[in-house]
Amino acid sequence: MNKKFVHHFADFIIHPPTSGRPGYTATNELLPAAKTLPSLVQPKKGVMIVKNKVIATSSGRPTFFYKGNCVTISILPTLIHTGNVNGSLGNIHFRGDVEIEGEVEAGIRVEAEGNILVEQALNKATMSASRAV
Repeated sequence: MNKKFVHHFADFIIHPPTSGRPGYTATNELLPAAKTLPSLVQPKKGVMIVKNKVIATSSGRPTFFYKGNCVTISILPTLIHTGNVNGSLGNIHFRGDVEIEGEVEAGIRVEAEGNILVEQALNKATMSASRAV
């Protein structure tokens, strides 16, 4: 099967929070700026933090999960299939994003825990993704 992996990740810089500016209400009363807090950045699979930089240690698409003041960053791998997907190659099941540069022929099933992108045509194939097709 013609498969390759790709790296879509650029390093991110973690910046400290900046204070907001006070404002005024419609009745000209002072509205103080809300207090800012730094976010807690937690690296997971495929990511590490060096000083204030988030660096990818594996290829794929960065994913972010926000909960309150905490941001979890991980890398979801990407599989790129060059050419058509047909019965001679079989179905595709992948824990990440799947990009198919050709067609997906009838009777084929493509499953991904991320996104599925087909650059050409689908012909009576079954696509199943946790995110988008």
